[in-house]
Order: sequence, then structure tokens, then C-alpha cells
Amino acid sequence: MAWDTFDKDRMKQIALQLAGNYKENDKKSGELIPSVLIKGVGDIWCPHVTQKRVVRIPRGTKAYILSDEMDEFGRIAIYSVLGEMVAIDPDEIVEVGFN
Repeated sequence: MAWDTFDKDRMKQIALQLAGNYKENDKKSGELIPSVLIKGVGDIWCPHVTQKRVVRIPRGTKAYILSDEMDEFGRIAIYSVLGEMVAIDPDEIVEVGFN
């Protein structure tokens, strides 16, 4: 896999957003990270980025992009609201912003 490490600040920002602890005037909060949705209906099977396993994620699940860097298969890393870090083809997601 292409992702040996992740931006810790980006992961902290995503955790703050998911926990609802983002404060606009707080310097520690940083910039909001826009969310994405996995396109389609049904389930999609994606490889976990740090473990040797495959994860089933329902399509329509909200996620956040962890890294724009692509692996050797043209996939990017995302963090789903289900708590999974997976690799996914960029064509399988759509940016929805801050909804």
C-alpha cells in the first residue's frame, strides 16, 4: 500500500468534526474537511489500508478523504463514519461538502 503514515493533524480534525467538537474561533480546530459519500446502493468491499483484510461498507456512507495520494491501483484512502480506513477508487465517491 502507498500509505505508510497519515497526516495526524488531518485525522485529529476529522475526529473533532465527527465528535461535534469543532469551534470556528478555536485555533486548534483548523479548517473544516469536506465530506464525501460512497456512490450507489448496496455494499462495496474495500481493502483496509493498515490491515490485511477487506471491509464491507454500505454505499451511501459518509466519509472523509485521508490522503489524495493514490496507491499503485489508483485508489485513495478514506475514513468512513463507520470507523474504517479503506482504499477506494475516486470514481466511487462524490464530494458533498459540509452536509
